[in-house]
Amino acid sequence: MGLSWTFKSPQKKLIFMDMTIKIEGERLITKIYAKPLALYQYISPNSCHPPGVLTGLVFGQILRIYQLCSLSEDIDKELSLFYTRLLARGYTPTKLLPLFTKGINNAISYLSRSQKQRDVL
Repeated sequence: MGLSWTFKSPQKKLIFMDMTIKIEGERLITKIYAKPLALYQYISPNSCHPPGVLTGLVFGQILRIYQLCSLSEDIDKELSLFYTRLLARGYTPTKLLPLFTKGINNAISYLSRSQKQRDVL
């Protein structure tokens, strides 16, 4: 009994871990992928976690969105979904908007640096 191989025909789109990768002409387009049954059980605003946990969650997720999405419309869509999901968990716009503004500015600033500059941080 040996190994059995299954081959598929080449495709222009695939899902790899948490990304969708698509070939469009000469360009690779990436965006975030989530399973249809993902629950997005983010930490509750009534949790006893220190306040910095929410800041880290928002900043980290925003940076992830900017790193994994090639197109600005996908970035906007993912930011909106993330914001809406946090509202659904019970967070208020007054708590979230300053974090999102700073998180977006931080992500743009970080990604505009060279790899050498990022390595120093």
